[in-house]
Amino acid sequence: MSFKMVIKAVALICCVSVITALALLYTARLTNVYSRISLYEGGTVSEKYPTVIIDAGHGGEDGGAVGASGIYEKEINLNISMSLYKLLSAAGINAVLTRDKDILLYDPTTDYYGKKKVQDLARRLEMVREHENAIFVSIHQNAFSDPRYSGLQVY
Repeated sequence: MSFKMVIKAVALICCVSVITALALLYTARLTNVYSRISLYEGGTVSEKYPTVIIDAGHGGEDGGAVGASGIYEKEINLNISMSLYKLLSAAGINAVLTRDKDILLYDPTTDYYGKKKVQDLARRLEMVREHENAIFVSIHQNAFSDPRYSGLQVY
């Protein structure tokens, strides 16, 4: 299976997971199980559901884990995030990317020496707070030195 096909498959799995979560939240809202979710009556899909913020983990100077082939985690994360964004948008779900290119989200006009990662994480949190009732999906890959461990991790 090609790298591109793997990225699309993982993005599709993420999309199905997010849409399932949204459906559960909407059902909970209809049955008053979870009344803090503010969903509108009627309207479009994007008006009914919270915004999905897709965080392509790492970026820029922070490459994350490195695969056996030498590919950086930040590249895989960005590819999956972009594919997930396209799938959710095509389904009419309001989605936002924390980044759409290979960058860290720090402010280069400030004294960022030794603070790039802290500023990056603060900017990602700020993006979440800009959207009421947002669902935050952070895409990451991990590497294990012990070959006994592999597969999907969910937090």
